[in-house]
Amino acid sequence: MRFLIICFLSVYFVSAQCPNDNAFYNNVTAPSEIGESVQIYFYPGEYSTMYLSEGNVYKISSCSDEEFDSQITIYNSAYPDVPLGYSDDYYGCGNNKQSKLYFSPLLSGNYHILLDEFPCDANQDNIMTVSVELISTPNPIITIPVVVHVLYN
Repeated sequence: MRFLIICFLSVYFVSAQCPNDNAFYNNVTAPSEIGESVQIYFYPGEYSTMYLSEGNVYKISSCSDEEFDSQITIYNSAYPDVPLGYSDDYYGCGNNKQSKLYFSPLLSGNYHILLDEFPCDANQDNIMTVSVELISTPNPIITIPVVVHVLYN
């Protein structure tokens, strides 16, 4: 008796599902002081580019008055096919399924923040706010000069 085993490899591609399909929206300046935040307004399927600093921790979250499920994906602009962060289904903005993630880049550089919705609305009339807040910065290295005198006879 022979058995045929078929395996399917399912790869989940995190990319825009909407007609805007990864359309560039704008460049945004990242917050520079702890507690400061920047607001970006998106249509689903759009992304903005932001320079994020190594070691800083950013809280990236979405909010909308509309009832739909948002998804946020973070990419390094040098490698736009490799997602570095992803968030979906956070309940924190009314009763809507929004997104929130904490992101700390390993290298300073430009990062794409992609907003999407699920399921995608073909008329694209939903606008969402994405907030990027600087939560913490790395502790600075403090150098204390020390002089040692050795007395020897």
